Amino acid sequence: MYEVEIEVLTGELKSLAGWGAHPKRLIARPVLRSLFDVEALDSVTAGYVMRSRLIEGIDAWTGRAILFEHQYPAERFNRATKLLLGLERPKDSAAARRRRVMALLAWYGSLETWRRPHGPERELMRMLSVHLLAHRS
Repeated sequence: MYEVEIEVLTGELKSLAGWGAHPKRLIARPVLRSLFDVEALDSVTAGYVMRSRLIEGIDAWTGRAILFEHQYPAERFNRATKLLLGLERPKDSAAARRRRVMALLAWYGSLETWRRPHGPERELMRMLSVHLLAHRS
């Protein structure tokens, strides 16, 4: 069951990479809603609580992240995930955010390769999913 939850949450986070983690989009993600335990809240409040808890979850990453056979300090992983989800620079387009993340992580492939269903973007979101599920409140 845990593997299924990881993959479903990864899919939810990956979809937010394109649209941005705006509170109105967060509330439509059932695994995130359950993870952040906001079922009893009205949708507006739930969305903002989910956004805050997502940021807290990202900020809780410590140590080093290993991605694409490279090690990244926690600060870089945190910034990359926030950029990708539109939690940082929310007015940027998805393509602009993705390019910034690719540069930040020194990943030199095409944007199309980055955002493929089973590409590097998904791997980054999977790492975040594992972290969030392991540290659920």
